Amino acid sequence: MARPTKCPKCGLMQMAVGGRCKKCGTSLAGGSLAPPRLAPPPVAAPVTAMEPPPLNPYAPPSAPRGGVPLGGDGGLWRDGKIVVVSHHASFPDRCVQCNQPAGGFRLKRRLTWHPPGWYALVLFNLIVYAIVATIIQKKIQVEVGLCEAHRRRRRWLIGVGFALPLLGGVGCAAAADNPSAIWMGILGLVVGLTCLIVGTSILAAERIDDRFARIRGANLRFLESLPAFHP
Repeated sequence: MARPTKCPKCGLMQMAVGGRCKKCGTSLAGGSLAPPRLAPPPVAAPVTAMEPPPLNPYAPPSAPRGGVPLGGDGGLWRDGKIVVVSHHASFPDRCVQCNQPAGGFRLKRRLTWHPPGWYALVLFNLIVYAIVATIIQKKIQVEVGLCEAHRRRRRWLIGVGFALPLLGGVGCAAAADNPSAIWMGILGLVVGLTCLIVGTSILAAERIDDRFARIRGANLRFLESLPAFHP
């Protein structure tokens, strides 16, 4: 295939037909060939898919909550050191004590609350207070996650909480005439009840109304993984 040739005298680019320049008649034997035309490289199709954001190794771990997202639709927020939860909302699959994965474990907790002013009835009659509190209290049931380590700790505290008062009572009955044994029995009762309260008190209600429950006792890292509450 013929290629354009540049005339060495006048510089006209022309096809080398007949071997002489069409303008000045100079022989084109010493002319230079024009560089071949190169086809432009193919243009890649624009990428429309969004690339995933880079992984943040310092972000707290998160897990799906049965398809319910966090935030307004999930019904779970943080307000300082308080978890704000709407009724019938689901907690994430993370331990509320350390924010580690809970592995699907759920602990059911039934939380109750009433205005604190009603505690004054205890000074007059404990039975009347119990009846009134049962009538006016507001309730919410939540299912929270616990990791394996905190599940073991909870079982251990509850076991000690039942065992110490029992052993203390047996010791007092076996040595009724020994004052030291009686004091040891009382100490075992107090320590056992303390372990029982700590082992069973995972969360506590600070306030419950018709829309939300404000719950205290969650770990700080767990709280930081929740969106902020904006009433």
